[in-house]
Amino acid sequence: MYHILPNYNEHPTDPNYLVFSFRHDKMAEYFGQRLEEEEVKFEKDTDETNYGKTIHYYAIRQHNREKAIKVNLETWAKFRKPFFHKSGVKIGLWLFMLSLISLAIIGFIKN
Repeated sequence: MYHILPNYNEHPTDPNYLVFSFRHDKMAEYFGQRLEEEEVKFEKDTDETNYGKTIHYYAIRQHNREKAIKVNLETWAKFRKPFFHKSGVKIGLWLFMLSLISLAIIGFIKN
């Protein structure tokens, strides 16, 4: 459920910072690049989980909160997958919707 919950929280010991976490290396790199482009200063750290996964943390001052959240949303938008990414599912949904619409039109005409 990592992709559903927000990936940022208040810093546990210093309320002046907002901490963003990323589990994918490419997302973390892109986020860091975008922060540098927006001229937002940050501190970066990585941590290893018990399962061998790497988590990237970015600490950003609260006065840059709006810029950081905007960059975070851009990062998630760039790396997200479409909800229905298989073409067979898309075609099936279109056929189902067209059949429902045609049944509604036929029912309307007959009454």
